[in-house]
Order: sequence, then C-alpha cells, then structure tokens
Amino acid sequence: DLPVVVLSESGDERAKFFQLGCDDYIVLPVDAPELQARLERNLKRSVPSGLSGDFTIVTLNDLLQLFISAHSNG
Repeated sequence: DLPVVVLSESGDERAKFFQLGCDDYIVLPVDAPELQARLERNLKRSVPSGLSGDFTIVTLNDLLQLFISAHSNG
C-alpha cells in the first residue's frame, strides 16, 4: 500500500479527502524540507515491519519522464 498525499493550493476540501482515505493533506506553498519530511514519514509508515533502507523521493517530473519513455515510439 502506497500512501496517498494530496497537495493543494487550498485547504477547503481537507476533511473530504481525509474521509476518502488520504494519508496526508499538504496546503501549498510548502517549503521543501517540510514536504520531504512529510513524504518520507508517509512512505516509512507504509513499509512492512522488518524492512529498512533509504527512500527516494520521486518527483512528478520523474514520473512524467518515465511515462514518456515507456510510451515513445523510439
């Protein structure tokens, strides 16, 4: 299970997303150290006990590049 973290410019729908099951709700703008700490905390909660290691933060740009590479006709 991967955690669901909502990033939003508004906190208006915070309760709705928590009712839908999100793990964290972050109102933008947020400073980079806080964002990284919150994402790492959520990822660590989702790791089965007994596993450890470093976590890599995957950015939206990383995901888009992976998607483009996987769907390119080259």
